[in-house]
Amino acid sequence: MRLKSFKQQLQEHLLDLLWRQWCAIGVYGDLLPARRLVIDPETLLLMTCSLGRLEPRMFDEALDWLAVNGNFINTQRLATLLKQHPFTGQETLTAIAAYLNTQDKSAKWRSLSQATTVSQKEPLFQRKDGRKMASFGEVDPVFAAYGFLRGKVVLRRHSQVFDPVRSTCFLLKLRAFCGVNARAETCLYLSTHPRGAHPSLIARESGYYQKTIQDVLVNMTKSGLVRCREAGREKIYSIREELVESLQLGTNGTPQWMTWPPVLVFLASVYFKLDEPGFFELDPLVQSTELRKLTKSTRKALDAAGFIDLTDIEAHHRADAFLTRFSKAVLSMLKKLK
Repeated sequence: MRLKSFKQQLQEHLLDLLWRQWCAIGVYGDLLPARRLVIDPETLLLMTCSLGRLEPRMFDEALDWLAVNGNFINTQRLATLLKQHPFTGQETLTAIAAYLNTQDKSAKWRSLSQATTVSQKEPLFQRKDGRKMASFGEVDPVFAAYGFLRGKVVLRRHSQVFDPVRSTCFLLKLRAFCGVNARAETCLYLSTHPRGAHPSLIARESGYYQKTIQDVLVNMTKSGLVRCREAGREKIYSIREELVESLQLGTNGTPQWMTWPPVLVFLASVYFKLDEPGFFELDPLVQSTELRKLTKSTRKALDAAGFIDLTDIEAHHRADAFLTRFSKAVLSMLKKLK
């Protein structure tokens, strides 16, 4: 019963987190994050492709936002994140990309959509108890072609362009200024890490290939606004304080970095593990073993993101005690993220 309650709370907190992030970047609503963690729009979209099927209104509001702000989404980075992290919902992303192709005359979303149709179809949306939600009215032809049955998409056009004053929108602000490319993420990382960083670290935490970040940094040093110093065999790059102040001009508060992909993938993987048929009937020892595996596989990323309290319990405690401590740690982690 405790695990069932944990699953329900985890679902509520995850959906609430996604809602807050969408509202923060322009979706109609006033449910905003309390913290200044900079939102990663690609990770937010990928998580919505997985968990947004439990919340149809949020799913369609996300589509509405993409129709207005889609030019600020980096589709190349989306594809890279899918290769680097075990996101679920890739088929849903393909259908979304196909739909956005009908709204955007450019070829931006074409690379993420597939030309082949799917003969076997299933309802797109699910109830929060896991049951499939039947579609009503006219079926949307684009989603149906990609295997998903849902009512015809009708955009409300209530979404706004992101607010550059909000610290949570700092990456989008940089993309509007620097372009939708690795330069924006590099500026974000350096401006939130005053001591600087090695290109491989920036690449790993931002979702780009190391050579891409290396080339960006080499070019940026030629401006005199980014410095490079030797630290043993490594080169550490940092950004001038004056430039940081200029980039953050007009921003409400100091933006804070969060490596969202591995953190949210971990949380989603916990939810989907709990959602597996028969998981609640397993012996507590088997349950704890399965959840320990999820923590172990992302331990470094969770430690780097500051969730040491979660990874500290991974190797300790008997099954029942572990399950109790694990549940509390995950819920505490979600509260910190919001």
